[in-house]
Amino acid sequence: MWCAGIKKNEDIQVIKEHSSHKNRLLTIKPRTNTNSPKKMPHLQNKIRNRSIKNNSILTIHTQNQILLQKMMEINSRTPKFQENEDSTTSARSLNINTRTQFMNKITEENQQMLNRLQTIKSSYSTKKWDRDYQYKRYLSQKLSENSRRIPRVSSLGGPSYEVSKTPTSRPDTGSLKYQRPSTSTSTRIKQSYFEI
Repeated sequence: MWCAGIKKNEDIQVIKEHSSHKNRLLTIKPRTNTNSPKKMPHLQNKIRNRSIKNNSILTIHTQNQILLQKMMEINSRTPKFQENEDSTTSARSLNINTRTQFMNKITEENQQMLNRLQTIKSSYSTKKWDRDYQYKRYLSQKLSENSRRIPRVSSLGGPSYEVSKTPTSRPDTGSLKYQRPSTSTSTRIKQSYFEI
């Protein structure tokens, strides 16, 4: 019983020391000056930058005035050589007829080419592409189903069988003819077509 009271007094003493330490940390004064720096009026006013900006605005304004004055002079000036309204002579090209004929010929050829491009039929069959795609999809699905027939060893030790997805029916490829690859390279046999 006497020991328990001593232990309790020691705990109270530790708590008091800790709280006094925290109070001292809160009221401690720093060795370095952490106050905000002194405000300098010349940095806030930025007189030099303002004067530079005013000078540049002034030079731009004077240049604009000079340019406007020059444009007004050019506009008000009368041309030195005025063409007589009576004279109908003007400089013309000597081969203007051949040039116009040549331009007409070029436009006709361009029009003909455009008509040919618009009326030509495609040499590729999109239906055949679609059937080929369906057949390749069918083959890849069958190959993946075939690969699932072999049981795989799971992490637990026993074989695990994966259930395949719902099989799709074979696409309509009866009208397609696939080329059989030649069996030998030395003898060239006519490649026969077969239906799958």
